[in-house]
Order: sequence, then structure tokens, then C-alpha cells
Amino acid sequence: MIKLNIKKIKDFKKFSGDNNHIHFDKKFASKFYFKDPIVHGINVVLILLSKFLSSKKINVFSLKVNFLNFINVDEFFDYKIFKNKILVYNNINKKIEINFKKNKNINLNKKDFLSKKIKKFLNLKNKYNNKIINELLFISKLVGSKKPGNGSLIQSIKIDYTIKKTKRRALSITKITKQIYEISYTFNNFKVIVIANKLVPFNPRKEKTKLSKKNLKKIKNKKILIFGSTSDLAKRLFLPKIQSVCKIYKYSFRVTNKKRIITQSEILRLKKFIVNLKPDFIFYFSSPKIQNSIKKSKSLNKQYKSVYIDYFKILLKIIKTNNLKSKIFYPSSIYVKKYNFKFKRLNDYIRAKYQAEKICKSKFNRNFVSFYRLPQLQSKSNYNFLGFYEGKNLSSLDEYLNHFFKNS
Repeated sequence: MIKLNIKKIKDFKKFSGDNNHIHFDKKFASKFYFKDPIVHGINVVLILLSKFLSSKKINVFSLKVNFLNFINVDEFFDYKIFKNKILVYNNINKKIEINFKKNKNINLNKKDFLSKKIKKFLNLKNKYNNKIINELLFISKLVGSKKPGNGSLIQSIKIDYTIKKTKRRALSITKITKQIYEISYTFNNFKVIVIANKLVPFNPRKEKTKLSKKNLKKIKNKKILIFGSTSDLAKRLFLPKIQSVCKIYKYSFRVTNKKRIITQSEILRLKKFIVNLKPDFIFYFSSPKIQNSIKKSKSLNKQYKSVYIDYFKILLKIIKTNNLKSKIFYPSSIYVKKYNFKFKRLNDYIRAKYQAEKICKSKFNRNFVSFYRLPQLQSKSNYNFLGFYEGKNLSSLDEYLNHFFKNS
């Protein structure tokens, strides 16, 4: 297993000249669907190519890379090396697919050098493939710092050997869509085609609350507790008109891929907070990152289960055993339909929400818990690479908030 920390990210930034802030600036990265800094994709490609090629006297004359899913800084990933392919993955999904063709007879290394620092960084033991390594470093700098520039992602790279040798890169940049660029050029003995995407930061349109006057009056001077207060859904409760009539409190906890166990100290912390506050309304918006997974993932399933089910059950138990009168809003998904899952990439997510619905509907909980199958709403998780956020405007949530307050 491999993990790239922020120091290694900054080292690669220095070597490559790729100053794309999505790789090292937490505040900037939080504007996009991956929410936290992600590693340079080309850094991963170079590390794995060097592992395979460093001790072999073989030239790569054709390289095709598809970037399938992002890798966060400090996220573990693994790889498999095949005859002409390297697959990068973790226990959730595939990350990068690297296909290459190699040849002992083509000489691509004459008068082409790598600095000692780069060789040391990549642990290279011979001078083979220097040209293609230099080209990958150039692509990283070009896309991350120049065109499309800061806030961009590479989707694919294709590098092919050509007999024609050119001494200068004459870049041809074509807009395929408003956000997607094709960059092509020929340099040395390589013809290069790069597909890159200029990402759009999430900046939802600000709309006034649609809560009815009756409901605004009903929540006057009430205590509202929000789990997952930084989520996009929670923004509808932090509007000035709502905050002016009631008191809003926040509670946060963190469940990650590595730390899925809810400790006894965390349970005691939650109990103390809830019992002391005695909230009138609770909104359970807590959620891990929603990720695509083609195959059933035990790791992702456990992560969803920890947040959507296990922690939620602890909260319910605290409310019942202490005879609190809190009413709970639980967001489910419109895609939950009796295990008839049509959205294979989200199976683990939908399965966890389905199980949570059963808890909400039980005779012990249904008097104080209401779940709502929300439609797809515009949020960081619903980014489309064509340059927009899928779903209805976040203000659509107000319809469900009105129903919840009216019936509580």
C-alpha cells in the first residue's frame, strides 16, 4: 500500500512546477466535489512507472493513462502490474489505469536528461524513458499552472512514438465543451494528446427561505441541533430569517475509512451534549464522502453504516432513555426502492439508507423520527464533468422542512 502525504505533494509541486491549488490548499479544495486536497495524478503515474521500469533496459514508446477517480492526500492506494498495464486502486474503487507498449530497440534517450533530484524522488536507476518522464512532468505543469490552469483535472493522456522529431512544442488547444479541453502537440519523438477539465467550484444560488410563516412562528425560541453543519443541506437552516427566530447548535463527529469504530468516550461526549442541550429539533445531516463503487465494497459499506446507522442508533437511544421530546429529521434518498437498485455505483450508499429507513419506521422510533426521501439536490457530491452540479436547487429542501415542522 502507498500513501502520499502533504510533504510529498509539495515536493512534486516543486519538481514539476504544477502549482494547482487543489493538491495542497485545503480551503481551495473544499470548493469542489472532492472536498479535501488530492494528489497529483501524474505523480502517481511516475511513481508506479518508475517501480516497473527502473531496473529494466526497456523504452516505453506508447503510453495511455485514464484517471478514473481521485486520490486524497494521505489516502492509501495499491497497484497491480500486468504485462502492459498498471492498475491503481483501493478498497473502494479503481483510481488510475496505465497502459503502455515497450520496446528494447527504439532509442529515445539520446541527449535527454533528468535532474538528480527527480531521479532520487522517483528512485530511478537508469537513464531509460527520460523523455517520456520529462513529458509527463511538462503536462502536469501545463495543465495545473497554465492551461486550463488552477482548479483543473487531467482526465486522460495519450503519448505515442512518432518517427518525426520536433524541437519545439506547438500547442493546439481545443475546447470540446465549455469546461473540457483537448491539448495536443508533437515534441521530440512523441505525439501527445491530453484531455483536461476546468472544474467549476460549488457556489449555490442564494435564495430566501420558503418556510411558511406558521412554521417560522412554530420554531420561535426553539433549539435546533444540526449534525453535519458544514453539509450543503444544512445551509438552508443557516439562513438569516431562520437564525433570527430560533437558536441553532452544531455537533460534529468524524468517521473515516481508517477510524470507523465509535468509541465509548465519543458516546459519553454525545450523551452529555444532548442531555444538557435538550434540543427541540434535530437534523441528522452527517455524511461521509459519497463515492462511486462498481463492486460491493466492504470498506465503504462499513463507513456508511457507521454514520448512517450505528451513530444514528446511539443518538436515538440517548433520546429515548432520557425521555427527551426531540423531533428528528432524517434525510434519505429518492433512489431507495426496496433493494431494487438501478444505480450500481451507489449500491453501498443506497443500502445503508434503506437500513436506516427501517430504523426510522420501527414502532419504537416513528413517533419522534421522520425520514424523507429527498430528490437529488445540487451539492458538491453531484458534480458533472460537463461543468455543472446535477439535481434540483437546494431551496427544494424547504418543502420537506415545511412538512417536518408542520407535523412535529
